[in-house]
Amino acid sequence: MTMQLYPSQRMTWIMAALLFLLFPRTYAQQVYASSQTNGITGLCFSCSVSNPNNAVSNSNLNDYAQLNMGTGLGTVTMYQTLIFPSASNGCDSLVIGIGTSGSPVDNPYASVTVQTYNGNTANNDALTVDNSVLRQLQGYGQAEILLKPQQTFDRVRVTLTRQGSGSLNNLRIFYAYRQPGLLPPVVTDSLLSTCQGSTITLHAFSADPQVTAINWYDAPSGGNLLYTGDYFTLQADSSATYYAASQAQCEFPQRVAVTVTTTPRPPAPVMGVPDTVYAYRFANVTLTATAADSAVIHWYRSDTATTAVYTGNSYPFTVLTAGTLYFYAGAEQQGCISLRKQVVVIVSRNTTPPAARSAAPIQAVKQQPVLPALQLFPNPTSGEVRFTGKDLSGSVAVIRDVNGREVQREVLQRNGLNISSLTTAGIYFIQVIAKDHTVYNGKVLLKR
Repeated sequence: MTMQLYPSQRMTWIMAALLFLLFPRTYAQQVYASSQTNGITGLCFSCSVSNPNNAVSNSNLNDYAQLNMGTGLGTVTMYQTLIFPSASNGCDSLVIGIGTSGSPVDNPYASVTVQTYNGNTANNDALTVDNSVLRQLQGYGQAEILLKPQQTFDRVRVTLTRQGSGSLNNLRIFYAYRQPGLLPPVVTDSLLSTCQGSTITLHAFSADPQVTAINWYDAPSGGNLLYTGDYFTLQADSSATYYAASQAQCEFPQRVAVTVTTTPRPPAPVMGVPDTVYAYRFANVTLTATAADSAVIHWYRSDTATTAVYTGNSYPFTVLTAGTLYFYAGAEQQGCISLRKQVVVIVSRNTTPPAARSAAPIQAVKQQPVLPALQLFPNPTSGEVRFTGKDLSGSVAVIRDVNGREVQREVLQRNGLNISSLTTAGIYFIQVIAKDHTVYNGKVLLKR
């Protein structure tokens, strides 16, 4: 029997074996060969295979099958095929325990080759057992062949060839097993909790030098690839489990689970004041809000602030300077904050008359019945709206639909705004509260 060696596969196997030698480690999930076949080709008078089943019984890893090379004519080969109970996953390494009688000083296995198969089909990766794939256990008398096959396999054939004098007389085969060729990832925290709708970052990494990436999935096997990278940031809209896997030339089949548990946010508070409050300098203002299910009300100065300026249903304060102030009320329950409601307090430069200073706290001041018209174009528009006649940048713009429902609010960063995010075409009313407290009204037709 003649076996052809393939240089490209040889170099790959050699590099994989070097990684075994440089980074030795203990693996779980070793799968041992569980059955075998053997045979002899050529004319041999006293060739035999002793105790062939010892090579496929992992109850005693110290016993062995032995290929005994006798006297023959021409080229004689003896082989034993070790068969696994299932195929590899394309990412497994392969370890074969071999030996010979005596205590050889040099590598005696130059006449030994190994080749993997998938069923009865050879993978064409035959390799001579030299020092690049050999790890000595008891000198050369007992050693391990360390391989990293590049194709799926369910069996491996070990062949001893006799070609004239000097060939090995006997070859012992102790065992063969396959095991994961990569380490699974390590997650920094497998149980995480957060508020519904919040962003959260999952972290996994690998100490395996072969691993080039961490893949994140939504299922323990199969499923959808969600992200590739050590840090996976997502918006947690509901409780879910995510799975991290090590990726090299192939992907480690065992995924590590990270469970994210979400706590529902409470409903947004119900405001007890209008969304725009008008006040004079030095006036006492009280903003009020209520929350369902005994949630606690917190008041903030921005929609993204993490520190509240006040806690309670009623927030009293005195306005000292003229201008536009922004406040946000949020309800907290079980550590989660609701969506925040905004209140704009517009403070006039005028001071409160003496008689009014002793009056009840100011909740709102009615605006004048006649309001300046807002000059805008284009109208109709597909989204972009510009103002003319006056620079209104820095003003507060409120957009309402025909039912009076507020659909957009923003502080103008320029003399115009964009309403393309509104999904329904039709008429919208725009109210702009300028920095000098003048209120402008207009309407625009949004077309699609």
